[in-house]
Amino acid sequence: MRSFLILSFLFLFLSLSLLSHSYEYDDIDVPEIDGIDFRFHDQSSSKVAIITTENFEQILEDNENILIEFFAPWDEACQDFAPDYDLVATTLKDLLLIASVDVTTDPSLALEYRIRSYPTIILIKGQDLLTYEGELEANELISWTYNNIRPNVTTLNSAEEIEGFGQKSPFIIAAVTKDTPAQNLLHNLGHHARYLSVAEVLDTHLQELLSLKPNEFRLYPDDDDSHVLTESLEKFSTPRDIQRWIIFNSHQLLSPLDDATFQQLAASDVVFSIFFVPSDQMSTWMPSLTNLAEDLKNSVKILWATSEQAGSFAKQFGATGEVFPTQIAFQSDKSARPLAWNEEVSLTYDGALEWLKGVVEGTSIGFIKSQSIPESNSGPVTSVVAKNFVDIVLDPTKDVLLQVFADWCHHCHIFAPKYEELASLFKPVKTLVIASIDGDANALPENVIYDSYPSFFFFPAHSKTPIEFADFTGSLFSLAEFVKAHSSPTSEAKDVEIPESMKPIPTENDEDEEDLIDLARFRFGLKDEL
Repeated sequence: MRSFLILSFLFLFLSLSLLSHSYEYDDIDVPEIDGIDFRFHDQSSSKVAIITTENFEQILEDNENILIEFFAPWDEACQDFAPDYDLVATTLKDLLLIASVDVTTDPSLALEYRIRSYPTIILIKGQDLLTYEGELEANELISWTYNNIRPNVTTLNSAEEIEGFGQKSPFIIAAVTKDTPAQNLLHNLGHHARYLSVAEVLDTHLQELLSLKPNEFRLYPDDDDSHVLTESLEKFSTPRDIQRWIIFNSHQLLSPLDDATFQQLAASDVVFSIFFVPSDQMSTWMPSLTNLAEDLKNSVKILWATSEQAGSFAKQFGATGEVFPTQIAFQSDKSARPLAWNEEVSLTYDGALEWLKGVVEGTSIGFIKSQSIPESNSGPVTSVVAKNFVDIVLDPTKDVLLQVFADWCHHCHIFAPKYEELASLFKPVKTLVIASIDGDANALPENVIYDSYPSFFFFPAHSKTPIEFADFTGSLFSLAEFVKAHSSPTSEAKDVEIPESMKPIPTENDEDEEDLIDLARFRFGLKDEL
């Protein structure tokens, strides 16, 4: 399963030289539409490097860390974000390469990295690739980038360095000896807990200055010196153990939902639950939430948020976004889908307590968000909802092509008539179902992994393991070929002839370039410009 947890939360809440080569900017023919100048990055400043298919491999070879913005010049969000990205480049230019890719001139790079919305920002960190899911704001992107490239552990060698360390809570300073199990544990903690600034003091005189015994560490959870805690590394076996200790000892019993607390919990194996309560009911619910936090202390962390401010966040994790109060529980295994409270049952203190105990034990079941089963399903495209997903999509006698769309998705509405045309083409094949489901209004199985609308999955009759159509370009021809290729060996779909009207428009480019141009036309909203 994708990194589901962080991706959705940062949608709502994220609020903050290794550069050894410089690159010349290429002259790019940027179209003028309605007199707008789309050359919006300050290329003369040489702070944002322009990546193309021609220089990309060399840039990867020369730079360990690269921040890349994939943008479309015509996109209003990209235009609005341009000054912020230039500020990011100015601020971080001595730490890593800041670059951008114009998806209208280099669609192959967008295709390679499966870029489906704009702007999309990725961080290439050695062999790792991270996608920024926060708000389009300079300080937050700067903070996210720095936290992901900074050293795991800072070694403090003087009293001045100690004084200057830890300007932002939370942070840890530990007294360790080089090449010992305690130092290894500390470094592992720094690697896993990126929300936490970690420092080590190796010099024994500096350790005495801090009043730290060997292998002892001091936690500064916030700016209040009375909250400082001291503990021995020898009491812990893993970084997770230290994180659990930090969470249950440095936070207030009942915490409001905020960025720092969520990141800390998301990086741990602590079960936690967020209660979403209407503001006019908060005073009534607060005593119950406090009692829950006390009853579940050391097993479940309780957070709260008003439904007016964070209701859309609850919807991201399986709630309908229409029934409050409700709660979303995050399991010990953070790769597992969070569990939503059953909205058909009123949320009460007793019900919440027993359900959360079950989350800890692995016995509680989450609410399955679903639209109502349609009364009629006689059209060329079969309508699927969560309640009939098993009966239709997992029918072992049928091959099924499933489109995942969202009602608010503009491209989905544009493509709807084409999808019906595809369904009509294969309608005579009785062992094949062309279907669609609103992914925003219905829960989907965890193996149906997608990051944009529309997305397409083929469920073969013989296995029912979904096969994603990863290279969707808006072309009916390629989608029809995909259906034929994956249909059961004896299916009549193999014999369906694709009409000429569905085939791509011939160009002077080879077949691969035809697909890329079709991708650009559909996904980027361009027509004659290409």
